[in-house]
Amino acid sequence: MPNEEIFAKLESLCYLILMMDSLGLEITSGKVSEMWTKSFHQKELPAEFVEVLVFFWKKSRKQRNFSTLELTPMAGEVMEQSLEFPKISEFNQTKAPESKPVQNGQAKPPVVEKSAVKEVSTAPREKVDPGNSTNSSGNSPEPVSTPITTDVLPEDAGQPGRYVYGIALGASDFRTAGIDGLPVYTISYSDIGAIVHMCPPNAYESTEREQVEKWLRQHQDVLDNAFKYTSSVVPMTFDMIIDGSSAANPDDVLKQWLQERYEALKNLLAQLSGKEEYGIKISCSLEMITEKVSKENPEIIELTNRIAAMNKGTAYLFRSELAQKIRKAVDEDSKALAKEICVKIRPLVADLKENKVDTEIVDNQKPILNMAVLTAPDQVEIIGNFLEKLQTDGQYEITFTGPWPAYSFVKDLE
Repeated sequence: MPNEEIFAKLESLCYLILMMDSLGLEITSGKVSEMWTKSFHQKELPAEFVEVLVFFWKKSRKQRNFSTLELTPMAGEVMEQSLEFPKISEFNQTKAPESKPVQNGQAKPPVVEKSAVKEVSTAPREKVDPGNSTNSSGNSPEPVSTPITTDVLPEDAGQPGRYVYGIALGASDFRTAGIDGLPVYTISYSDIGAIVHMCPPNAYESTEREQVEKWLRQHQDVLDNAFKYTSSVVPMTFDMIIDGSSAANPDDVLKQWLQERYEALKNLLAQLSGKEEYGIKISCSLEMITEKVSKENPEIIELTNRIAAMNKGTAYLFRSELAQKIRKAVDEDSKALAKEICVKIRPLVADLKENKVDTEIVDNQKPILNMAVLTAPDQVEIIGNFLEKLQTDGQYEITFTGPWPAYSFVKDLE
């Protein structure tokens, strides 16, 4: 290709890179050449020419800063139990050894080895219906504190802090081993109770990631065992510690807290009874959305036609405006797709909560939806079938994780 012809195409090529960057597309020589051929229906450019241009583009471009992953009670590699849909053929396969096995789209609960849990009392009590809990006489229980009996090691006795794992229904006899093997027991008020262990009134902190991950797993293990023991548990986030040093008996501080919030907690336990949380993340092909809005959006079509009739100098000024309109239309179309999916999922679940959507585009996939759903176990297969069909019909990538304790559906109880 003669030098004159190369420089004649330089303006259009720079605009193409600018538009790709504004849409969040990956800027590589291969991608630029591919988009050049698709967009302008021109023969391929010399590879060396594209590589040099991309090199200087990256050198002059301001680097993006991305925040680091923060550990939470649901940290990905610590507690994530997921079934993913990278390909439809992989629908009934697990992603990793930690993932929960999938059968016909149904996420099964993990097996907890008894050797990993020290139990003082192994006989579970009969589960209580939170919406209709009655005593043996058929009457609703009076809000009277239940006596506490607990097996506490001598070195643990007298600690003023109470680490709270969750609030449970009908679990006054629940016992297991908690963080660092500390004995877990229940502080009860009427038919609800706080699942706790004794500790100093100090946060669990460590600079060692492995140690934090261990604590998170142990926190989750206690909640998993509590869910097996009783019909409903309100989970608390990691490191929820109550300082009871102001009372003669630190348990009384939590007992009073339960008493003051009894009605709210009882209602929440009823809402969560027999249900689990699942996470759903959906991303869509950016190329597909961009092509769609370019063909369907009247403003973009009109401006594209105007630019085609302009001379090069004038057209260059309007191409930046076109890129902005395309980016705006892509965002609006993504939100519309997400809303449409939510409308279809809502009848399948007990509750749904939309979370903040990631902004980073990876492998030309634009995140459009991040939600948590609350559902009964017998609905999981139905949800999985819906997501499988959704991926088959459209250019979507879907991640379906769970089951989790219902963190997303627990309101502030302070």
